[in-house]
Amino acid sequence: MVESLGYANGELVKYISTDASDPAAAALENSTYTPALNAAPTAGGDGTDSARATLAALVNGQTGISNPQRQGLNSALLDGADPLNLLFWTPNQGRYSPLWDVHLAQWSAAAVAAGSNFAQKDRSQLLNVVGNHVLTGPGGATFGPAGFIVNCPIISSN
Repeated sequence: MVESLGYANGELVKYISTDASDPAAAALENSTYTPALNAAPTAGGDGTDSARATLAALVNGQTGISNPQRQGLNSALLDGADPLNLLFWTPNQGRYSPLWDVHLAQWSAAAVAAGSNFAQKDRSQLLNVVGNHVLTGPGGATFGPAGFIVNCPIISSN
């Protein structure tokens, strides 16, 4: 299994990807395609009563392997490095689950043009940017569940 770097609570974490309920996500994560994962409750739940927790995967962050603001699926594909996804919870928090309810996030064209599409390392920081409508779901949609899960337990943090 391959270890990946991401962020949670402003810190780097390492996680492993074991399964995904979407074939493209499974291919990108080099994990097992497991469509039955989507039966886990509850899409968008992110509470202690849900088997899922939120993972924000940015689609159009900054790129460049040595850029400290690098983040996103575009960077993973162009730079050949981890996407640095933002995991909302850690194992010591009650809402943590290794079943991540993927929320795709897209920076506005204005944010990209201004170079203000900075790496998001903390849940509160990201939700503030979402609240200002600078970061949305793909195509300007509401930020929310993308409809698939990845099973990625956090294995260490700095």
